[in-house]
Amino acid sequence: MLLKQVHRICGLMALAMAVSLPSFAQVGQPGTIAGTVSAPGRSPVSSAAILLTGPDGFTRHGSTGADGSFALRQIPSGSDYRVSITAPGFAPAEQAGVSVAVGRTTQLALTLARSPHPQPAEFSFRSIMSSEPSHP
Repeated sequence: MLLKQVHRICGLMALAMAVSLPSFAQVGQPGTIAGTVSAPGRSPVSSAAILLTGPDGFTRHGSTGADGSFALRQIPSGSDYRVSITAPGFAPAEQAGVSVAVGRTTQLALTLARSPHPQPAEFSFRSIMSSEPSHP
């Protein structure tokens, strides 16, 4: 009788630990900011410099590929990031207030304005919380 109770208690403890394990695994897990940079007319902007700045002086650098895409991985979750983009022949642009959720990818679609002389520009911004986990 006592042995059955010990087995039952151990089984319940194991079940409780298994159920709570996924929530513990997400604590401190970073996310990703990914997206595309394009010119007016939707042609991709390759080799654009991406600078991510965040709270407490956090920074991350990246650049776009030939298809205009970029991905900044291992970004701590938070909601006060700023994405700055520069590329030759285009006006610099930035977006403040970008959010990163635990284990998720925030998608950005940015369109730079053409400019022979760098100056502030407006661009379109779209942020989508992906339902797919990010991959470190």
